[in-house]
Amino acid sequence: MKRPFRLIITAFLLGASLYLCPTSALAQERDVRRETLKVQMPDGPDLATDLYLPAREGKYPVILIRTPYSSKQLSDTGETFTKADYAVVIQNVRGRNGSSGNFLPFASEMNDGMATLDWINKQPWSNGKVGLWGGSYLGYCAFLVASSGHPSIGAGVNISGWADLKHMMRTGGATRIGDFLPWILSQMRGPIPPQGEMDKIFRIVPLKSFFRGMDEKVEQAAGKGFAFERVRAPFLHITGWYDYLYDDTLYAYEGIRTRSEKPPMQQLVIGTWAHNGVFADSTKIGDEDFGAESPMGKRKLYESSIRWFDYHLKGIKNGIQKDPLVKYFLMGENQWHETKNWVPTGVKYENWYLMSGGNANTLNGDGKLSRKPPRPKSVNAFDFPHPEAVDNFVFDPNNPVPTLGGANSNFLPYLIGTKNQQDIEKRKDVLVYTSPAFKQGPTIVGRLQAVIYAATEGKDTDFTAKLVEVRTDGYARMIEEGILRGRVLAASKGATGYLSGRVYEFRIDLGATAIRLRPGSRLRLEISSSNFPKYDRNPNTGEDPLTATTFQSVRQTIFHSKEFASYVRIPIQH
Repeated sequence: MKRPFRLIITAFLLGASLYLCPTSALAQERDVRRETLKVQMPDGPDLATDLYLPAREGKYPVILIRTPYSSKQLSDTGETFTKADYAVVIQNVRGRNGSSGNFLPFASEMNDGMATLDWINKQPWSNGKVGLWGGSYLGYCAFLVASSGHPSIGAGVNISGWADLKHMMRTGGATRIGDFLPWILSQMRGPIPPQGEMDKIFRIVPLKSFFRGMDEKVEQAAGKGFAFERVRAPFLHITGWYDYLYDDTLYAYEGIRTRSEKPPMQQLVIGTWAHNGVFADSTKIGDEDFGAESPMGKRKLYESSIRWFDYHLKGIKNGIQKDPLVKYFLMGENQWHETKNWVPTGVKYENWYLMSGGNANTLNGDGKLSRKPPRPKSVNAFDFPHPEAVDNFVFDPNNPVPTLGGANSNFLPYLIGTKNQQDIEKRKDVLVYTSPAFKQGPTIVGRLQAVIYAATEGKDTDFTAKLVEVRTDGYARMIEEGILRGRVLAASKGATGYLSGRVYEFRIDLGATAIRLRPGSRLRLEISSSNFPKYDRNPNTGEDPLTATTFQSVRQTIFHSKEFASYVRIPIQH
């Protein structure tokens, strides 16, 4: 599994003495002094760096931002923080946008970040206190430096960044190609091709042929994991329910909270926006408008960041310590909620069990969700199952279930946000289980999980689950979804060989949510084996999906007997 992982990691971003460059230029802009310079790394490369200083001479706390994109795109950020009396260092990472050296994604960020931190602490305008800021890859750069535990790091602001590479690149063992191939194309070719051409690109086989270049250092960086235990700087985390990296932000927040040797103060903000949408004032994501209260916007983002840094880097008593530690947007109600913890208190988990008469295929089938577990049936992996205790469908990787809605790449806006799932639910390879209508819509807040007992004819396969709100007009609104690859499940149980002929318990993580269902709505669970192109297709042959060229149709069986009671676990807030 290492080699394909290295390929996708590398492709994702393709496209000791320290000194000031003698040709650096100094520019006076209103209350900001801006200097363009080069900072040399211990092994030689010069990193192009923009330095912003307040007009008044002195020593200041410093905000460090490291980016694989152009530092010029962050000039507004630099000026904004500088006007708040911070020195700001915005650096282009090795091999990008004027920085020399070879760009090996992720491989140099820890060492280069630490070398830059050492340089900052030696400068006459630095008071020795450093804040880290950024989102996505910029957030990853910040997390790496934070994991050093360096005493000068006083605070961080993470905007949908990730800390753990493996967690970021894969979900349930499936590679998130729909999130990353469009980004790769944007770096290699420029504008993203039309949807029809993108659909063809996603189907390239073997998938690895799309990628170019690889390096052992990249694989090493991906395999190191993240040192949550050494993070001591307080972090403000900001993300949105439709940001494809929201769960990586939650993972970082939870990892620091539970695994740091000295857990720092953290705050968490979860809005509705998609990736990079936090900077905008838009209220509509997909088909749904979340109202005037939903956006954050650039101004409020900067104000929140500065307030966080003022408290932790300057010691200004601005009330941060009295603020709620978690602020999340409750969809459906369309209001912000504040709490001390994620998940909030008062949440109790309910199991909703899958049932049918053996014909749960499509929304017109007989699949049901019930709070009551199934009645006893004599069903096991060796006896012929009672027809009412199983459902079957054929998974054809050449005709996968299409991705429609949810937290997807910002380069594919037509796939983002609230979308009607009715067309998906008309497919025979989608099993549909629906609850009775609720008189009062429940409030669902927390992490979701589908526990599915399943068997396959394939040597390996995937199972997917999607939780849906069915409104009174029939609109099927996706809440969240997830996937689990069979070989990952088998490996976790110490099994070797192929999956064929055995019943496995698939615990599928569906991510997290905060939503209030409408009165009269019903809950629905969809079960299938693909969600493409969000995830790569499993060929069912036992081959790695990134190297496979042959795809095989297989029969899938879902069990919901007393012995194999499949269910979805839902966090209900009371």
